[in-house]
Formats: sequence, structure tokens, C-alpha cells
Amino acid sequence: MKRQGLAIVFCIFFLATTLISGTTLAATSTIVVTSTPFLSFTDVPDSISIGTLTVPIANTALTSDANGNLPSERHLTISDTRGCGGLTLQIQAAAFTPASTQIIPAGIRVVSSTNDQLNETVVGNVEYISGFAGDQTIAAPLNVAATTFSDSTLFTNAPFDTVDNTLTGAIDLLDGDLSAPAGRTGEMHISTSFYLLVPKLTLPDRYYTTLTYTLSDNTTGVCP
Repeated sequence: MKRQGLAIVFCIFFLATTLISGTTLAATSTIVVTSTPFLSFTDVPDSISIGTLTVPIANTALTSDANGNLPSERHLTISDTRGCGGLTLQIQAAAFTPASTQIIPAGIRVVSSTNDQLNETVVGNVEYISGFAGDQTIAAPLNVAATTFSDSTLFTNAPFDTVDNTLTGAIDLLDGDLSAPAGRTGEMHISTSFYLLVPKLTLPDRYYTTLTYTLSDNTTGVCP
């Protein structure tokens, strides 16, 4: 890292992720399935390298990916083996450490996409892996159809000028609520891409946050 420069790193973990202020994104994952039938993660995003940045003299937007299909390192796959009930997948960022009034979760934005390295069945902006059975009405509210991931306006312009894709609170990546006895059995997939706004004259340091992915039941009624 250059002197007086910033290094930004997002470290993405199973149900928890870390981000460094500057210009890099990184992560490791641990997947633990405790029982079946169960909701679980089978693949979570890897490290994200944004690059290097000297102390900016103007507000600077950084993005995690080049244009084109997202690489396998951005894959996010979940599994539902219950056969009854719905689900919700959310993401949220914690406050940065060291504490900063410049690098803040409100400056992080996320989008999802199925423009990636998989070639599975896409329904409603969600990819259903071969062998999947059941309901395919899951919504991906932060989906983008474009592949211009290096363009910061992809994260800030319509529809995201009115739809909140910032990580100050828990926001939905997947909304798959169902009424029992409807359900799903199999794997569902999206990929994620990130944006970070670095305010001008941000103090040089390494800033960390935690990105938390939460996969939870969202069922109306009672499954057998």
C-alpha cells in the first residue's frame, strides 16, 4: 500500500463478512450444515479486490468488478431441502472499525445478477440449479440485467435512486415467502457485486466492517 493511500478490502464470510477501507475486497468461507431438512449456504462470495487508491481530493466511487459476466468468486448459492415453506436472504453491513464518519455502511451498495459463470435455469432473476423441484417465484429485488459492473451508476441510478440498495440495515437479496404446504427442494443461486463511495480527503487507514448474510424461514402457516 502506498504511503498516504487507502486500501479497501471486503472480507466475506459465512453469515459474516469483513471490509477494509481503501481499495481491496477479500473473504473466506466456512459452510456448516447441521441437519436435514434444512436451509443452508452452499457457496458464498470470495475475496473482492478493488485495487489501490491515494487519498481522494473528490468523492470517489469504487466498484468490485469489471464489465462482463461476474466471476465464480461472486457466487452465492443457498439450499433448501425442507420441501415446505418459504425463505428470505438478507445482507447488512456493520459500522466500520476504526470508527469513521467518512467510510460508513451507507456508502456501500450491492446488486445481484445471474450474469455469471453458471448456465442453469433462470426464472425471475434467480438461477435454479439442475435437480431443483418446487416453487420458482423467488424475487431478487436488487437484480440488474446489465453487465457494466465497473460503471458506478449501475448501483446508483434507476431503480436504485428510489429503491434502497445501501447496507445500513438488513436488505433483501432474495424474497421467497410461501404459504404452507408449498415449498422447494434444491439449490438457488445469484451473484453479488459491490460499490463503495469514498468521501474526499478520507483519512488514510485500514477500515473494516462486517457484512452479514442471513438466511431465514419466511412461511405463512405451518408445515407438516
